[in-house]
Amino acid sequence: MALTDRQRELRRGHLGASLSPTLLGHPPVPSLTASQVYYRIVEPLGDDATEAMRLGDWLEIPLCQWIGERIGKAVTRRNAFRVSGEEPILSATIDAFVDDESHGECKYVGRHNAADWGPDGSDQIPASVMIQVQHQMFVLGTRRCYVAAAIAGYQLDRRLYVVERHERLIAAMLPRLVAWWNAHVVPRIPPGDDEPPPLDVLACRERVPGKSMVLAAPLVRRYQQLGYALDALGELRERTKAELIAALGDAEIGEAVGYSITYKSQKSSPRVDHARLRADGLWETYCSQGEHRVLRISGGKGESQTEPKGTQP
Repeated sequence: MALTDRQRELRRGHLGASLSPTLLGHPPVPSLTASQVYYRIVEPLGDDATEAMRLGDWLEIPLCQWIGERIGKAVTRRNAFRVSGEEPILSATIDAFVDDESHGECKYVGRHNAADWGPDGSDQIPASVMIQVQHQMFVLGTRRCYVAAAIAGYQLDRRLYVVERHERLIAAMLPRLVAWWNAHVVPRIPPGDDEPPPLDVLACRERVPGKSMVLAAPLVRRYQQLGYALDALGELRERTKAELIAALGDAEIGEAVGYSITYKSQKSSPRVDHARLRADGLWETYCSQGEHRVLRISGGKGESQTEPKGTQP
């Protein structure tokens, strides 16, 4: 279940179970860093859920029901936020309660990560999930976690993992998590001085209308030059694409050592006729327009440059 604004605010004052794996060297996503975790704790941030996370939320209801069917116990699905009584900086958001001794955690697993999950009925789950559920068990005081995973493939494969509380692992985790919190969150010292806040954090940062700041010209120039380089690479890629298609002649399929190339027709994405929607008086009813900040630079080559496509926060 998606977090409420209140739960997001509460989580900012604590180290949640989903954040611990990254701080212990096992990020659930390879690109996630300790610096990004830090900024998500200390700065307000809106809904940062990915599509995979939203799909996981959508699957929680049937997965929780399935846990109950498999183990023969009542399972209460509840998006509950809890704080540890022993170590108050640690918190956990729980998908489901099973009984006084156990709880449930639901996961959607993309097909690219399916190989990281062991057979049904085992406790062979990725290290990031193991750390997360051990963190949850410490916060809740439970002895067992049932992890229900919906694993994508040719069909959706349901597997149930039974993970017991591991006291030695918890004892190894806690000092490192508390030390990281005291070293960075309490004094507001980001880990990794060279890494800026993520773009989604910067996009949510409140700004003073009309306020101006003096910036270092080399930084501005570097960003601008990277934009020119991306444009040049885009043009080179398009030219190379044209050369590749031309080399096919009138064929749909090409073969090269180690490669197979196809150039076949496929259905395009549906298009919306904006003019007709306006003419029929439906535009205002069914269409909405959001708002976001755009970085623009004037100068350098006497031009106004907008950030390259795909970089908007």
